[in-house]
Amino acid sequence: MNKKIREKLFKNYFAVSRFINTSKHFLVEIIIIIMCNFIKTKINKIFIRVSFTASILII
Repeated sequence: MNKKIREKLFKNYFAVSRFINTSKHFLVEIIIIIMCNFIKTKINKIFIRVSFTASILII
């Protein structure tokens, strides 16, 4: 009886730890994606401004 309970707890522990690890990776990926999008929009805004001023200068 004790052995079965121990095995169950062991399996649950592994499942939980795996879940925590995957969720950590997931959170990190989400943060990286958000940061990349933020940086991209910043760069795009700067690029649009630069191209806008360049077009005004050319005209």
